[in-house]
Amino acid sequence: MNIKNIVIEDSQFDTKKALTIVDADGITLKNVKLTYSEGAGAVVYNSKNVDLSTLQLQSSQKPTIKVLGSKTSAVKLPKEVKGEQLSISKEVAKNAVK
Repeated sequence: MNIKNIVIEDSQFDTKKALTIVDADGITLKNVKLTYSEGAGAVVYNSKNVDLSTLQLQSSQKPTIKVLGSKTSAVKLPKEVKGEQLSISKEVAKNAVK
């Protein structure tokens, strides 16, 4: 069963490991700041309608986002996450991530 329709706004989280979204539909993080100490900043796997466009990632490492899974679609990421900071697997459709 998928997690559906979760909205988190104006929040700050300090974590050891960052954010993982798996088999979800309709996840929105608005003005959320995530400070973490280990791993990737965010992992999105087989999820759709995910809006992380205003997510702020902070770490002693360079923040990264990984997008995985053939069922992944309609994912919005922060514009400042690009190049080496972004990893999109080959199984993700070309137009699935914006």
